[in-house]
Formats: sequence, structure tokens, C-alpha cells
Amino acid sequence: MMPHVFEADTTGVLPQDRLAYWSEGAKVIGGMEHFTRDAAEFSASVRMAKLERFMIGRFRVSANEARWTRNHVRDSPEAFLRLIYQRRGSVEIAQGARTFRLEKGQWTILAASQAHSFRSTETIEALVIIVPRALISASLFEAAGRLAWPMAHDAPTAGLVFRFASEVLRDTGTTSFMRDQFFERAGASLINALLHERLGDRVYTTCKDLRVARIREYIDRNLSDPALCVASIAQAMGCSKRYVHALFKDEGSVHAMIWNSRLERCHHDLSRPDMVARSITTIALRHGFSCPAHFSRLFKARYGKPPREFRLLSLES
Repeated sequence: MMPHVFEADTTGVLPQDRLAYWSEGAKVIGGMEHFTRDAAEFSASVRMAKLERFMIGRFRVSANEARWTRNHVRDSPEAFLRLIYQRRGSVEIAQGARTFRLEKGQWTILAASQAHSFRSTETIEALVIIVPRALISASLFEAAGRLAWPMAHDAPTAGLVFRFASEVLRDTGTTSFMRDQFFERAGASLINALLHERLGDRVYTTCKDLRVARIREYIDRNLSDPALCVASIAQAMGCSKRYVHALFKDEGSVHAMIWNSRLERCHHDLSRPDMVARSITTIALRHGFSCPAHFSRLFKARYGKPPREFRLLSLES
């Protein structure tokens, strides 16, 4: 597990060791493979802050090539989006058949479900936001790949997103569990607004898509409520329970989706060193479980180990 704030700087590292030092640091934050023609001239620094599941980083890297490979895609524990705001220099980005250049003052979005690479011939600086799928509306997340091209920093929402990210990164010295939660929700709301601003109604190809997206968002907002169920969803959406079931018939049970989402959140919290003071029961109750024994049975069935054993092994590693 990476600490709440991760920092690395090649200053003071022997020139011949800098690339290896940087590559090891990149592994800690789930980063990329890096290559350069002149390792002795390589230099880089990063400051990365992690909220609950949301990461914000500021990178400075000299001329190099960075690759997010198919192996990275395969080994990534969850799907995410990479928002990049170019603060200095320019970088060539390639993903699939698409190649474009991101210049200073421009931003873009890349889906980490596809391999991609960055190539620069000068020192660059970038602000990067890592947003997991769970924090983005399903339809917006699926459509975000359409935004893999340079966009001007000319819309109010884009300005809010990157100013917010910069301020959070600057103010990591006063962190707390509740603050992280509030900031993550605020950041996710801003990014959802940014994606919708850029994609608009093109996201929803049918009325069904829109209803499914709204139900997913409602479930995500209300997972901590033990009373969340198909009946409460139907009431909130103004439709019948049968209709809710019909919308998700191709994706399995709505009931199972709710419990799986709760388990994923508990799994995440149990692997966090900063949550070690919170009991397993507290974490389970926080995410909508009302019976600790029920939670333990479901957790072991899903992840192969009881919650206590999983937590010990995770923290030891």
C-alpha cells in the first residue's frame, strides 16, 4: 500500500541509478514503465496524494518514454480514468490507433483499460488525476474514451477540476479520514460534471441507458444505508420493482450488485493502513452491513479469506 502522500525525487541520486530509482517508485503508485536514451541525464520528481480511492499527482520528468502496457491493464486491480493537465512542455500520447500531442495548457482523458504511452523530448510537468470506475457514472465512464484527444483549458468546469486538484495536493498536511471522504466525493462530482459537459447527451444512447445510469448513481450514494434494496430503489426512481429487475436482467441480480459493491468498499478499507484503528465491525457497518457474521461469510466467499486474516496479510505486505 502506498502512504497517504508519496514523494520521490531523483535529486541526490547517482546519475546512473536515477532511472532505476524512479522505476521502483513508479511501481509503488501503480505507475508505468519508463525508458530514456540517456539514463545519466534523467531526472524526475513526483508528489502523489491518495484520498480514499482517488489519487492526485504532480509530475516533473525529463525527456523519456513511459508505457502503460497490456500487462499493466491485466494486473490493475480496478478500471480507472487518467486525467492529465499539461503544465509545462509537450508530450506525444499514443493509445490504440490514435496519436496526438498534448501542449502546455491542454488536458486529456485516457482509459486505463487500454494500453497507452507518453513520449517527450524535453522536461515536462503534468497534473494527473486517477479516478476509479466506482466514482464515475457508468455511462460516462464507458464513453470517456471518446475524449482521448487534446482539449483546451477553456471551460469553467475544467478550471474547477484542476484548481481543486492543485489545492488538495498542496493541502495534504491536514488530512483526516472524514476530510478525505468529503474531498473524494467533491472531486468525483466535479469530474462527473466535466465528463457530462464534454459528452452531453451523446452518452445515453437510449432512455434505458439513462435510467440504468441513474439507478447506479443512486445505489453508489446509498450503499451505507442498510435499508437499500430493490424496493427502496424503485420508490426513489418512481418505478416498479419488476422494472428495476428488468433493467439489470443482463447484468445479474440487483441484490447481488449491492452486496458486491459493499464488499468492494470494505475490502478497500481493510487494506488501508490509515484505517487500522477502526474495527472490522465498524467498517462493515459503515458500508451497509448490519450483521458482522453475515459480512464475514460473504467476505470469505468473495475473497477466499476471513476479513481479519485478509487485513493482517494486507497490512504486512
